[in-house]
Amino acid sequence: MKRFRSIHRVTRLAATSKIVAGRKRRFPLITSACVAIGLAVVFATTSTAVGAATVLIPRTRGVASAVTTWRRGVEIRLPMNAKPANQSAGLYSVACPRAGDCVAGGAYESTQGGDAMVVTESSGRWRQATEVTLPSNAQSQPYAEVNGVACAAVGSCVAVGYYSYEFPDVDNAFLVTETHGTWGSATDVQLPANSASVVQAGLQWVACARPGFCVATGGYLDQSGNFQAMVVTEAKGKWGRATELQLPADAGAAPDTYMSYVTCTGARSCVAVGEYQDRSIHSQGMVAVESKGRWQRAVEVRLPSNAAADPDAGAYSVSCWKVGGCLVLGSYTDKSHVDEAMALIGSGGRWARATEVRFRPPHAAANSADDVGGLWCAPSASCVAVGDYKDTAGHLQDMAATWSEGKWSHVTEIPQPRNENSAPDSYLYAVACARAGSCNAVGYYKDNSGIFQAMAATTG
Repeated sequence: MKRFRSIHRVTRLAATSKIVAGRKRRFPLITSACVAIGLAVVFATTSTAVGAATVLIPRTRGVASAVTTWRRGVEIRLPMNAKPANQSAGLYSVACPRAGDCVAGGAYESTQGGDAMVVTESSGRWRQATEVTLPSNAQSQPYAEVNGVACAAVGSCVAVGYYSYEFPDVDNAFLVTETHGTWGSATDVQLPANSASVVQAGLQWVACARPGFCVATGGYLDQSGNFQAMVVTEAKGKWGRATELQLPADAGAAPDTYMSYVTCTGARSCVAVGEYQDRSIHSQGMVAVESKGRWQRAVEVRLPSNAAADPDAGAYSVSCWKVGGCLVLGSYTDKSHVDEAMALIGSGGRWARATEVRFRPPHAAANSADDVGGLWCAPSASCVAVGDYKDTAGHLQDMAATWSEGKWSHVTEIPQPRNENSAPDSYLYAVACARAGSCNAVGYYKDNSGIFQAMAATTG
């Protein structure tokens, strides 16, 4: 049976044959088999359709950047029960309700297996991470991870993800809430009424408009054995039952779908993006909009004109600076069978045709598959993106880019912690800013012992 699909593509826990087959690159918790997908960004300001011409992001610093300088990354101290040697860890999401006060979530290898964790930055300093307490029905050695975190205020946050085990073959979606600075125990999500009796479900991302009003997205297996997209909403502090999202009109009978990312501009105004299979069994990107508390049918992303007949496309992250003003990132395969990045703009209720884009930081290799994993946009429409690129030595390096005054610029490498490996391998999954110029990015890096460690980098 196919497992719940994370938004990250990696083979994990090879000894037990667990496969996570999503699109974004995940740190290798047990193995080092990762697939990087080229992803980049472009920004537009109108709602008219954008042509399919390639957009090359400039390397110059010709405009004022929202972020000026990234400090060297720091290694995150793992929970007390972390595996004493050869452990791996990574952070996949971050939220910053106030400058210097952030929360991040991810996973690490513990003495029991693979565990979910959260870590808090307070007054500009990252504390020691803590293990997420799973629901009481979790087996003693599950695999668990936090995929998304959101904070409505300092000390008031939500983390979402999934935990799984082999016997029986189950994936459970969970939610866990921080109240007044203290994390409670995770709870299982109430799945849609048509969910399969053997649970296969997980949450990918979460967004909060204000305390007690949040939305989380993900996917689940239905009674027909098909993966469906779902959304679960918190209203006045109470989480309801998850509901299935309506797919685009051309969705196939077995849509194999999930929602990977959600962002909200108000308590009843959100945008989610994801992937599905059409009637031709081709993967397509999709966007769904919540308006006045009601989720509309998702719409298919219009791909660049050079997309292949079988485009293997998906939309994987979104950020909105106002109601109706959003940037969506994704990838697709072109007619030459090459994976390409794409971006599209939502403005005034209309979604532009996606545009192929290429992102080339300084010192990037000619064949660099630049992969932007995180995006944040301010209400002023200044944006920050983070990810990685391949340098001329063939090593994967962290990078960031900023958008200001209508152009992307300040494409720069983010320094890794001082104990980085001489053959670097790093990635930044997410970025969040309390305000323009005060940002945190999280991910992983390989240390000088060859171990993958969780890391965070800040601007300053």
